[in-house]
Amino acid sequence: MGTPITLQYGQLQNLARPPAVADPYLAFGSATLTVSPNSGAAIAQGESLLWCPVDANGGSPNDPTPHPRSEGREQRIIGGASGDWDITTGTHWQSGVLRVTRFCSPLNGTGQSRTVWNQVHGKVPSTGLPIISVIRKATPGSSTVELYNIVRTTPASGAPVQQSASISIPVGASYAYDCRIVNGLLTLRVAHPVPAVPVGDVFPFGADPGNVQVLHSYQFDGTWAGGTNYFKAGNYIQDDTTTHTGGIEVIYQRLEWGHS
Repeated sequence: MGTPITLQYGQLQNLARPPAVADPYLAFGSATLTVSPNSGAAIAQGESLLWCPVDANGGSPNDPTPHPRSEGREQRIIGGASGDWDITTGTHWQSGVLRVTRFCSPLNGTGQSRTVWNQVHGKVPSTGLPIISVIRKATPGSSTVELYNIVRTTPASGAPVQQSASISIPVGASYAYDCRIVNGLLTLRVAHPVPAVPVGDVFPFGADPGNVQVLHSYQFDGTWAGGTNYFKAGNYIQDDTTTHTGGIEVIYQRLEWGHS
């Protein structure tokens, strides 16, 4: 939605000081913004709010898609359009703690409302999305949501493989994830409930490993070698005006990524 914003390294901590960013689709908790205008949810200092309304015209006019989104993408070269890491070699990871505080309303009373919060987007030779992680409110009126993950099995057009986790998350409750690829082996883990004090990195294993589940595990083969990839995170909604009204709101508490 709107116009893309390019952030230089080190700018994120300054965004919580208005008016660094004045955008209805992207906001940061601060002394002057403590409650979401879309959902009424509390926003803590430094948290990132991503709001995306249903839009009949799809996404940004500069990047037309069937679905709108308010999201960010990794750029190790600021302003660069392509990704720059090979999914089959090295270690690549993205971890986050987030909550979905509002879903769309179905017009027919039965439609699912869902958004993508985590992606690995492929460029060359891929023409699609190797990894998509989705959260959805499957039943209108339900107080819980579901998580699932889709992996494209070949760079060109492989039939996606979907796996779901039997995780019951109340709407508005926080959960953590870790999307990690080590020499082509993907492991996507989800933690709920999130410990009050995370242990170690952003993915909170905590003292009790019982709160962690593997959402998806998949080995990418050599056909992916030589491709360029990048992480995306945010709020990429899959609803439209023929089935839904309103919008979806995602609030990120933490977001980290790295490569080695």
